[in-house]
Amino acid sequence: MRKRTSVFLIVFMSFLLSGVPLPALDTFQLDGGLFFIGSRDPQSAPSPLLPAAGVTFRLPRTVGIFDLESSLLLTGTYYQYANDRASPAEEEFRDYAVVCVLGDLRLCYGFLKRDPFTLGADFGLSALLRIPIPLGVSADASENFGSTLGYFYPLRFLYPETGIFGTYNLSEDFDLKLSLRAYWPLYLLWDSEDLPFPEGLLVSGLISLIWRLPPKES
Repeated sequence: MRKRTSVFLIVFMSFLLSGVPLPALDTFQLDGGLFFIGSRDPQSAPSPLLPAAGVTFRLPRTVGIFDLESSLLLTGTYYQYANDRASPAEEEFRDYAVVCVLGDLRLCYGFLKRDPFTLGADFGLSALLRIPIPLGVSADASENFGSTLGYFYPLRFLYPETGIFGTYNLSEDFDLKLSLRAYWPLYLLWDSEDLPFPEGLLVSGLISLIWRLPPKES
């Protein structure tokens, strides 16, 4: 699965870097780290901890005292469809290779600034887009494809998020950033499956390099 996830990450980053209009940005941030998917279903695999990579864009506007930023994070793992639900799967029970794309829009505030360090917090809303790719190891994968998509959407893909971060100024052009974010599965409040928390909880731990781009030529 690590090899397959690495392929997902390489394709994703190549796509982003080929289409992002870098001269239009003030900063460009590359993110990498680990992504946790909580699973308490006794029939599923243990909660996977996956490598992840992505990009973050700081938007050229503020909301009061908050900075506004958006990000994309990519990872992938195996899923199965059994007992009327989709859940992470061990390799021998996999039905799908699932590409997971997490899109975020969040407000950020640095509450402690002591040059060259900054500590802060953020909160926002995330959408987890899961794209299942049927595998040939299971005859049921293609048959259950529609049911799998129906399970992922529409109630289970929106997540409120909260996080903390710290940045360190490396040089005039670069900052190093560490961040930890939790994405909360509010759908458990009305979901009929009655699985205990932390079912559906998502957690990311990322290390990022922020490049402050040169000013655009007028």
